[in-house]
Amino acid sequence: MMTAEQKQAMTDTLTKLVSPEIDEFRVTFILNAVVDYILNYCHLDELPDKLVNVAILMATDALIDLNLQTNAPDQLGEAKSLTEGDFTIQAFTLADMTAAMAGLSSKSYLKKYYKQLNACRKLP
Repeated sequence: MMTAEQKQAMTDTLTKLVSPEIDEFRVTFILNAVVDYILNYCHLDELPDKLVNVAILMATDALIDLNLQTNAPDQLGEAKSLTEGDFTIQAFTLADMTAAMAGLSSKSYLKKYYKQLNACRKLP
């Protein structure tokens, strides 16, 4: 759980970091999911103040990933490289970058934050 003050402050900060035009539903959903993840991982009932910034950073990463995935156009059929002699131009579509980021984030998402989370983690 997070207090009402924490939730409002985190929502305001997250909205400013990602985009002032971002949908409030997405911000609230992602923030709640991240806080639940932290509380479950750390075996805590309440979010400590020292993990508030970690939660905001994790939610920012998740929102950026979500925005890239939902806004990625369907780019099937486009040429991805052009070669003329020794000269090569290779283009990466937004869908390619999203797929690459999803692969990286699924493997290393926790690695970015595990030190901060482990500092507050209680073993069951």
